[in-house]
Parts: sequence; C-alpha cells; structure tokens
Amino acid sequence: MKAEDINTFYNSTKTLFTMMLDLDLKRGQLKLCDEVEDDNYIGILVEIDGRLEGHLYYIFPKEVAINMVGHMSGITVNELDEFVKYILVEVVKRITEMTGLCLDKKRMRCKISEPEIIQENLSNIFKKDENFISIPMESEIGNFDMNIVLKTNGKRLFSFL
Repeated sequence: MKAEDINTFYNSTKTLFTMMLDLDLKRGQLKLCDEVEDDNYIGILVEIDGRLEGHLYYIFPKEVAINMVGHMSGITVNELDEFVKYILVEVVKRITEMTGLCLDKKRMRCKISEPEIIQENLSNIFKKDENFISIPMESEIGNFDMNIVLKTNGKRLFSFL
C-alpha cells in the first residue's frame, strides 16, 4: 500500500475537523506500534472489508473527547457520558463515510462498518492484531491517535514507513 492510501484516512479526518469543528488538525510522525496506552482513553472501532481489509481505531484521551464535544455543541461538558460517546461515534461515522467515498473514487471499494465504542481494555484489542500504524493527530483541543491495521491482497500495509 502506498502512503497516499493511508493519507485518504488522514485527509478525511482533517477535512471533517475543519468543517464540523472549525479546528486545524496536524499530523504527527507516523509510527509502527505494537501496544497502546489505554489508561484514561476511549476507543472507537471501524471494520473495513473489501480491497482493503482490517480495522481503524480512533483513540481519544477522555479529556480530548470531552473538549471536542463541548467545542462542537457549544455547551459545557464535564464528563464522558452517553451524550459524548454518541457524538464521538457520529463524528467517526462522518469521517468513515467521507473516506469510503474517497476510496470509491480510487476504485478501492470497501465496506466500512458502523463505528462502535470499544468497551474492553484497548491493549487487549491491539495484541490480537499485532503491529499497527499509529498516526498522531494534533489539534487546539488536544491530541489523539488514529491507529490502522489494514491488509491488501493479504499483506500488511507497512511498506511506506
């Protein structure tokens, strides 16, 4: 897989943050990881099947999730409640819809699942998938990671790192 394929996920995320949140999103240095900190974080999982196969995980520190929803809604949000979780899932859903359209234009047709909150220990999930690509995202309301475990033609997509 080429860097431009991974950039499709990043660009969709950046566009949505600009449009919905009026926030500038910057990408940190890509890295190959085999574990994730899960203390005080919330994860959202999206499964991908088709020309690309695998998982996309958005990992938000709880404070960033609360800040994001407060910023979006214009109300004071103090805790990670069901409202915050619902909004996070909706934000990721919009990102993946945009990503799906971009992949279709590249003739990389994929079925992308509905985003879901990861309820279990995040580090247990990543052990199942071994290594993953982590894309740190930086914004005014805080930093978060987009983690990708993808295959194309049965091969892991780490060739550009």
